[in-house]
Amino acid sequence: MSPPFSLAPNAPRERRPSGTRAPAPPSASAPPPALAPTPAPAPAEALPGGWEARLEISVARAGERTVFARVRSQGPLVAQRLFYPEKTIFRAGAPPLPAPAHLCPLFPPGGLVSGDSLATRLTLMEGAALLATTTGATRFYRARENGPPQRAESVLTLGRDSSLEWLPQETIVFSGARGVAESRIEMEEGAKLIFAEITVLGRPGAMEEFARGRFDSFLSVRAHGRLALRERTGAVGSLEETGGPRWAQSPVGLGGYPTSAFFLAGGGGAREREKLERLAGALQRARGKGARLFPEAWGVTARDGFLLLRAVGADAGAARALLYLAWKLARPALLGRAARPPRIWRT
Repeated sequence: MSPPFSLAPNAPRERRPSGTRAPAPPSASAPPPALAPTPAPAPAEALPGGWEARLEISVARAGERTVFARVRSQGPLVAQRLFYPEKTIFRAGAPPLPAPAHLCPLFPPGGLVSGDSLATRLTLMEGAALLATTTGATRFYRARENGPPQRAESVLTLGRDSSLEWLPQETIVFSGARGVAESRIEMEEGAKLIFAEITVLGRPGAMEEFARGRFDSFLSVRAHGRLALRERTGAVGSLEETGGPRWAQSPVGLGGYPTSAFFLAGGGGAREREKLERLAGALQRARGKGARLFPEAWGVTARDGFLLLRAVGADAGAARALLYLAWKLARPALLGRAARPPRIWRT
């Protein structure tokens, strides 16, 4: 699933996966509904000495499928095609539940060095359903001394009655990296979101501590034009002498653990909110049953129509196990569909 392409930054271009046709409209009389423009940050720009990789994707519902409406790529970040491993669910007395398309962009470098910029902009039009993941971990490698930072940015826009599962594999921050990761999410009425991320500072498996460098992470979620969540975390290396956020060592932060995990689910209507509140209770009860399988410290809560789970621990595998459980329970509650792991997770 990897067509040949140049790793050098190219001029932005329109592309369509080979062997596919232009997306068909939902009906013969009207094209897919357009998504009202929403404010978005300026695209990331390449920093001196690095490359800029950008991927802009719009998806629309066409009949019972979600299809590409627009794909634009630049540099070593591409989307080859959508996959359809799931089936539409037909329900008596209710509209069909369309199967989500699965998206797995290709990023052959696998990591960022000084000056590199990785930007993804994903727009779901009305009624579209998408599960997006990655082929592997994203790595922030050690930066050059006095070199520019590395930056990864995601802008996710969910149109009316759309659903997005944003489930990338973990981010690994090497000692000496100077990275910034930012996610901005905009949700319209009736949109549903499942969002997960795991961050590993250093390489615990190789006994490598995050001793030098800095990593900043930002997340903001706006629902129906209102700010629903805004978070910022920052970590500096344990041996750094300069001032900065000591989140990694603080007992109210990571508590000295190298791995952190975050899970968010919400949107929809009153029925989905009630289910998520019950789900928070179910996850709390699971703490004792799976204590040895999950991270050392974690908690879950439901507020303002969203379920939030946070965890810190020593092992990324334990974090993955916890977030997989949360997704396995949240998916049927929020989206009415049993969890089906993307095939790439088993490779």
